Amino acid sequence: LPGVFHFGLIRSQAATLVAMMERARKAMPEAQNREELVQRAILETAEGWSEVSWSIMSSESRERLGKLWAAVEQFELAGDMGYWLFMLFMAYRIEIDFGMVFVGLEDLLKRIEVKGDPWVFGCALLMAYSVPGADEAQREKYLMEALAIFQRIGVVHEQASTLQLLGEIAWNKR
Repeated sequence: LPGVFHFGLIRSQAATLVAMMERARKAMPEAQNREELVQRAILETAEGWSEVSWSIMSSESRERLGKLWAAVEQFELAGDMGYWLFMLFMAYRIEIDFGMVFVGLEDLLKRIEVKGDPWVFGCALLMAYSVPGADEAQREKYLMEALAIFQRIGVVHEQASTLQLLGEIAWNKR
């Protein structure tokens, strides 16, 4: 699914991409086991985050996002969602509860499946910057670690996003 977001950035086809994810969600049968619950949660997270990112969130989308968050909590799916939990958290905060604090951030950042993919881990660190509850030094540490990863793997867009945030921190310190 990270490729889905790259496709969206490259092609700027937000409406097409969201429609594709909506069709996929509607075509999925009811989940019969935990793995299918996680797959559905990730697909719905990708759809919801895309709607938030491209400012096309509807009241129906917000309701679906709220139900998704409740399902992730009810079935304790957070540990299995990896990077996608960050995406769900950010979408939920933006659209439903901006003051929500992310409990277990440090544990999630230590998970093998998140750390196993440098781009995913770098993006998780980049998003961790905006999670409430971390102090300024911790936030800067997340960004510096993300920047080092992005420079090592050579992803320019992510480097620019990280440098912009570090620049804002420097500006605010002066």
